[in-house]
Parts: sequence; C-alpha cells; structure tokens
Amino acid sequence: MDLSEHRIFKHMSAPLRVVGLTLDELAIGIAGFTAFFFMPNKVVGAAFLVGAIVGVWLWKKAKKQAAGFSVVSFLNWYFGSRVAQIDPKWPASCERRWLV
Repeated sequence: MDLSEHRIFKHMSAPLRVVGLTLDELAIGIAGFTAFFFMPNKVVGAAFLVGAIVGVWLWKKAKKQAAGFSVVSFLNWYFGSRVAQIDPKWPASCERRWLV
C-alpha cells in the first residue's frame, strides 16, 4: 500500500473537481456545450461541441506533461538567477558577516 496517497498535503493541494473535471476544464466544456445549444446552425454547434471535447482532452494532456513545471525554475535554468529572483536581493558578501 502506498502511504503517500494518505498524506494530508496530497489532498490539500488537489484542485477542486466537479464531475471529475477541474474548473478550467469544466469552463472549456461548458463553453462548447453553450455554443452548441445556442447556435442556430446545429452543424456549427456540433463542431463547437466536438472542439470542446477535444480541447478538454488536449488541455488535460498538456497539464499532465507540465506536471512539476515552475516558471521561476525555468527562468533560473535558462537565464540565470538574476532574472528569476523575485525575492529581495541578498546583501553583498562583505556585508553578510555583519548581519550574523
């Protein structure tokens, strides 16, 4: 049995899900369904509905591939710590010994 499934941080950091979809995926689906429902031409509306289904699938796939991605880590890796450093700057090394 995997005990990490029962850790509290696993459940606290999980996104809110409605009908198995997160809120952003649900918004894509609702937009496609609404376009299907209100379009006077049902063929175009069906295209929107199919596009929404494919869009939700692609969005889920993209989020799964980007798991663990951090913009700050990306900026630090490719452009150095000066670009990615959002926190206040550290004091100069000659001043650090007086701060301790």
